[in-house]
Amino acid sequence: MIQEKIEKITGIRYDRKIYRGFSGALWFAAGALSHITSWLYVVLTAGALPLYVKEYALLGTEKARFWMNAYKLCGKLFLIVAAIVFIAFVSGVIAYYDDEDEERSLAESGYVFPMKKTLNITVFHVWILFFMLGAVISYLFSEQREIALCGERGWYCGMQQYIVIGLCALVISFLGCSKYICMAVVLLSSFSVCASGILMDIFGNVFRIADWSEGKVSTLGNANWFCGYFVMVFFLGTALYFFRKRGSSLKDKTVNILLVIYLAAGSWMLVSQGSSSGYAAVYAVFVAMLLMAGRDPEKHLRIAGMSVICFASAFLFSLIPEGSSVSNANDMISRLMTNSIFTFSMLVISVTIMVLIRRRIRSGAVNTYYSYGKIVALSSGTGLLLYLMLLSVNTMSGGNIIGNSVFYFSPGWGSYRGETISVGFRLFEGMNAFEKLFGKGPDTFYSFLTGGRFPVLYQEVNSFFGGARLTNAHCEPVTLLVNIGIFGTLCFYGMLISFLIMGFKKAAAEDGRIGSGENVPWCDAGFVLGSTLCILAYMVNNLFSFQTPMNLSQLSVILAFGASAVLNTGVKNNGRT
Repeated sequence: MIQEKIEKITGIRYDRKIYRGFSGALWFAAGALSHITSWLYVVLTAGALPLYVKEYALLGTEKARFWMNAYKLCGKLFLIVAAIVFIAFVSGVIAYYDDEDEERSLAESGYVFPMKKTLNITVFHVWILFFMLGAVISYLFSEQREIALCGERGWYCGMQQYIVIGLCALVISFLGCSKYICMAVVLLSSFSVCASGILMDIFGNVFRIADWSEGKVSTLGNANWFCGYFVMVFFLGTALYFFRKRGSSLKDKTVNILLVIYLAAGSWMLVSQGSSSGYAAVYAVFVAMLLMAGRDPEKHLRIAGMSVICFASAFLFSLIPEGSSVSNANDMISRLMTNSIFTFSMLVISVTIMVLIRRRIRSGAVNTYYSYGKIVALSSGTGLLLYLMLLSVNTMSGGNIIGNSVFYFSPGWGSYRGETISVGFRLFEGMNAFEKLFGKGPDTFYSFLTGGRFPVLYQEVNSFFGGARLTNAHCEPVTLLVNIGIFGTLCFYGMLISFLIMGFKKAAAEDGRIGSGENVPWCDAGFVLGSTLCILAYMVNNLFSFQTPMNLSQLSVILAFGASAVLNTGVKNNGRT
C-alpha cells in the first residue's frame, strides 16, 4: 500500500528485476533523491520564500539571500546525486562483467542503465542552453564581474540566478517530476500571502513586522514586489477554476468553493496593491482564456464567474473607509478599481452576463453565437496598434495633437517609465558592437550608468530621481539589452515564447480529451494551462516592470514544473510511470 502511494507520487517503482543488485539500488536511490531535492526546492522557493519576512526595510535583500541559500542547498544535494550515479555506473559495469550468466548487452543488463529513457529534447531546451551560454559569456566579458555574478547589491539577479532558472527547467522537465506537490505548495503559499495581506489591509500590522508602514500592506511589501510575485503564481488557480470538474459530490463542491475563495483573495490583493502592469497582465490572461474557450458556453460561464468574483472583491475593498491602512497606486486604472460606483456597476454587468449565459446553456445550446475570444483579441490588437501609432505621431509632434501624457512619450509617461526606458535605450546606444551583442553583464545596469562613460546622463538621472538608484529601465526587454545584450535577450524570450507555444497546444489537447471517455484529470489540464498563463502574465507585466528575486525565483519553479507537465517526459516502463 505504501509502495503504491510512493509510486503514484514519485513515478518511481522499485523493482528488483529492473534495479539489479547493488548498482541497481544506487540507481534507485539517485532517482529518489533527485525527486526529493526537486520537491525541497519547491517547498523552500515557492512555499517558504513568499512568506519569509524579517523587516520591510531589507525585504528584497533578505528574500534574495533566502533564495540563494535555497538553491545552493539543493545544488549540493544534486552533487550527491551525481556522485551516486557515477558509483552506480562503475559498480554496474563491474557487476556485468562478473556475471557469467549475463546474456543481455551492457546497456540492457539492468546493472548499468536500469531506467533507460529517451530524452524529449525540444526547441525549448535549446533556447535554455543558449540563454545560459549567453549569460555566461556576458559575465565573462563584464567589467563588473563581482556584480554580474550574483547581481547588484541588495538585489541579486545576476548570472548565477539565470543559470539556476535554466538548470531547474532542464533537470525537472527531464526527470518528469510530479506536478501535484508543486501545485499544492504554490496554491497554499500564495493564498497565505493574500490572506495575510487582507488582514493587514483591514486591521493593520497584525503580524508585528518590523519597519512596517501603511504604504506596504501585504507580507511581500509594495506594489512592485507583490505584483511581480502575483503574476507568476495566481493564474494557476485561475486555470484550475476554468477546467474545474462540475459535480454534486461533496469533494467537487469543496474544491470549487476553495477555488472561489482563492480567486477572491487574489483579486482583493491585486486591487489593494494597485499595479497597472498587473492589470495589463490580467487582461492578457483574460483574452487568452476567451480564446481557449472558443464557442463553448460552459467555458464562457466560468470566465463570467471569475469576473463576478473579481469585481465583488474589488467592490468590497472599495468600501473600506479612506485613511485606513490600505495601499494602492494613484493611476487611472487603480482609481477605477477602488471606486465603489465603478466596481459595483461592473459587478452588475458581470452577473447579468453570467445569468444570460446560464440561460442559454439551460436552453440546450452547445455553442455561443460568436467566438468572442477572437472578437476581443482582434479589437484589442487593433486598439493597441492605433494607440501606438497615435503615441508615436503625438510624440514626434511634441505633444501638440493631444496634450494628455498618456498619448505623449515624455519622461513622466507611465509613472515615469518614459524616463527610465529612455535611459535604458541611451545606455544601449552608447555600447560598442560586442557589448550590444552580449551586454555589459547580468544586472550591471546601474554600475554601467554610474561607471563614468555617461556623466551627463548620470547627472540627469540623479537629478530626476533625487539620488535614488536606477538599477533597471522598468522595462525588462530594455534592461536585458543593456545587461545581457541582443543574444541573451533573444534567447530569454525564445525560451519563454517556445514554452507558451507548447503550453497552449498541450492545454488545448488536454481540454479536448476531457469528457471524451479518456481518464484525463481536469487538474492536469488546469496545471498545464495555469503555468502557461503565468508565463504569459510575467512577460506582459515585465514590459512595464522589472526582474526581482521574487518573480525570478517563482519563474524557475513554474517554468520547470510547467515544462515537465507539458512535455510529459515520464515513460510507462522500466520502473517509471
